[in-house]
Amino acid sequence: MKIAVVGGTGLIGSQVVKILDASGHEAVPHSPSTGVDLLSGQGLPEALKGADVVVNLTNSPTFDDASPAFFQTTMDNLLAVAKAAGVGHAVILSIVGADQVPGLAIAGRMRWTCGLPGALMHGYQPACIIMAGHSGAAVLIAGSLITNNH
Repeated sequence: MKIAVVGGTGLIGSQVVKILDASGHEAVPHSPSTGVDLLSGQGLPEALKGADVVVNLTNSPTFDDASPAFFQTTMDNLLAVAKAAGVGHAVILSIVGADQVPGLAIAGRMRWTCGLPGALMHGYQPACIIMAGHSGAAVLIAGSLITNNH
């Protein structure tokens, strides 16, 4: 299975790519360093061409009130191109417990993450959100993709 891993050169993404490749999948890492810019959409059509699954492991460049706009724009761009490219499944990493914080008096990423399930599922199916802590994120993501065959 060909899996486009956006954010695949980062700390978590590079580990996901290694695990998926070792399991017999073709995991292709994408990031600004490989010519993919989620904010502008540059390089996305080429990156998702022929992919069965797209995994979004990107992070906001800031952790302030600008984060929700970053995540909304990048997810809108990614899911629109994924749909046009015929990608069969979308996966995104989120933060364990982000939806449990009282009053959402939290940083931009977590505030946006709390609305992620509805935003993601409304725009693209099939899709899934993997809630993980940083230490186990790579194993959870790769394990889910391997055991569910997407």
